[in-house]
Amino acid sequence: MATTSKVRKHKGISFNPFSPLPKPAPINSTLSPSFSPFRNSDVLHPQATREPRRRTYPVARALFAKEQPPLRLKRVVQEDGRSRMPLQPVPIELVPTPPSESEQLVVALAGPILELWTKCVFLHQLIPKVRAVVSSISFIADTLKKRGSEVTRVVDGQCQTTVSDVAERLQGFVDETEQKFDEAISHYKCHTSGLDEEQFAALKRLRTGFDKYQMVTSTLLESLEKIEVQLGRARKEFDKEMGQTQTTHRTQRAQLKSQIDKLCADYRRRVGSTIKVCSSFIYRRLFITLAHGLAHLIVGNRASKRLQGRYARAV
Repeated sequence: MATTSKVRKHKGISFNPFSPLPKPAPINSTLSPSFSPFRNSDVLHPQATREPRRRTYPVARALFAKEQPPLRLKRVVQEDGRSRMPLQPVPIELVPTPPSESEQLVVALAGPILELWTKCVFLHQLIPKVRAVVSSISFIADTLKKRGSEVTRVVDGQCQTTVSDVAERLQGFVDETEQKFDEAISHYKCHTSGLDEEQFAALKRLRTGFDKYQMVTSTLLESLEKIEVQLGRARKEFDKEMGQTQTTHRTQRAQLKSQIDKLCADYRRRVGSTIKVCSSFIYRRLFITLAHGLAHLIVGNRASKRLQGRYARAV
């Protein structure tokens, strides 16, 4: 079975995969002056606008003889009451034969080859445009270089003029400030030269007096520190003695209180015995008043002596 003699038809288009490829068309005939490869997406992607190719298989055509009478078939009645024609077997001549491996390979490679060819044609047509763009870019670069050189020359001239002006102004300012500084220095020298020996002697005396004052203040500070140390020691000793005196006073007060309690109890016992002895009311009253007076005198004398002793110890 020869595959070179067969021509496949797809949707009314005859295509022979083994025929030579067509020559590319000239650039001016296919592309317009306003053509841009970045706008025309159909040329870059031809499969985007083309419909998908439907895979078809060759069907063997069978010729029926004219003398063969048509078959008369009885209609078949279905369960719902409708009738239909009986199913007929398909003739062997009408059964499609599967394609061979070479045909399948040709059909599979036809699309990619066509797409590659269209891209090659597009690139061939795009080369002059690219060359024109490159030439325009080189021309723009040359003009930019010329303009840059002119701008740098102008800017250098302006910078030199401005630098010279600034240098002149700064030189004038420096000269003026230097003159003022020299005048101030000369005035200060004249003022300092007018000081006589008496002023220098007075300054020296002031210096010596200040030194003496510093020495006196240092000695006074040292003596004050010593006095503070002595006062701290005396305070500690005084606090210690006060604690001892407070303890002794507490013990003495306790002893005196116990003695007074004993004397009062003895006195009351004696007074009670004397009251029992005295029968008359007058004698009893006088005796009681005398007893109370004596008790107050005794207690007052002892309390006054105790207070005098405390005062003497504190002093």
